[in-house]
Amino acid sequence: FANNERTQFSYTGLVNNPILGSFIPYTPLGGALVWAPKKEHNLTLLATQATGDATTSGFDNFNGEYTVGGQYQFSPTIGGTLPGHYLVLVGYSHKDLLDFDIDPRHLIGEIIGAVPVATKSNNYAVLVNFDQYLWVKGGSPAEGRKHLPPVGIGIFGRAGWAPKDRNVIDQFYSFGIGGYGMLIPGRDNDRWGLGWAGTHISSDLRNALGPLGRRLNSFEHAGEVFYNFQVTPAVHLTVNAQVIDSVVKATDTAFTIGTRLQVDF
Repeated sequence: FANNERTQFSYTGLVNNPILGSFIPYTPLGGALVWAPKKEHNLTLLATQATGDATTSGFDNFNGEYTVGGQYQFSPTIGGTLPGHYLVLVGYSHKDLLDFDIDPRHLIGEIIGAVPVATKSNNYAVLVNFDQYLWVKGGSPAEGRKHLPPVGIGIFGRAGWAPKDRNVIDQFYSFGIGGYGMLIPGRDNDRWGLGWAGTHISSDLRNALGPLGRRLNSFEHAGEVFYNFQVTPAVHLTVNAQVIDSVVKATDTAFTIGTRLQVDF
């Protein structure tokens, strides 16, 4: 219900967990092993570079910084009709990061270069995700849908935690409701959703920026609603509205309305 920026939500926190940004770059070199002993159970082990460069293959610029992780996913079908997914991910990254737990007496020295900038050499996080159908049209998740998701309504959620002394975002939470079809009769291939996301900014970072006059709220709150129309099987139009209460205290609450058009060839 909330993992595709092309046809669902567009706010980053309602597409994926933003804590992942500290661990996996946009263009890493990596690999994964997947073991699925049963349909309902899935275990994944992965390893990637902790830095990335879209202009290279990655083999020639690996500098010893890496991320490894393990993920377990449970995919039950409750009562034989309501599919869902429940996921736990644990990650570790070996990469130099700024240490936000700064003694105020050393802050100015670090800024002007008189004192070496303190760093941490490792990072870790725990993330949990879930999505669960609450009702499926016709009582069967596969009825007449082939490769498409079931027509129905469900809920989703994400949460994540990471150390506050080395991560800008140390906590994250999101929750929402979504579905396929249901709202407009006869339009079973449309998608829709309503969600909230709360991004917590490290208190160590906020305390370090305070003496510099940079005042931040502890949370950024965001809400979004979208509706995705299937114009044809190859053309989808999404209309969405967002409200975002920024972490920057000097910034007013933002309201946006947007559209996206996707054409598949």
